[in-house]
Amino acid sequence: MKAVGSQKPEADLGYRRQAKDGFLDRCIFLTLSEFDQNRALALLLYESGCREFRQSHLMEIKKHLDNGRKEHKIKVAGLFVVVNAERIMVESKPVF
Repeated sequence: MKAVGSQKPEADLGYRRQAKDGFLDRCIFLTLSEFDQNRALALLLYESGCREFRQSHLMEIKKHLDNGRKEHKIKVAGLFVVVNAERIMVESKPVF
């Protein structure tokens, strides 16, 4: 029986492991459902030490996935997040 709103357990563990290391593989990320994409981004921010973020922060990161530039460095919820062709990664810990 398949759980609603989730990927196979192996895929789920894959992005959880990556988030703990401070990045998400962009190709894998784009195959996730919208729900799981938001969950993966939230986990990435949480594992990077950010405890205060909103849905709008997750949407801001996702917006930069569609931009044609090679690399984007954005400040989201006190973190610097880098989005490039290969990864979504946190470059620095929370800045307050």
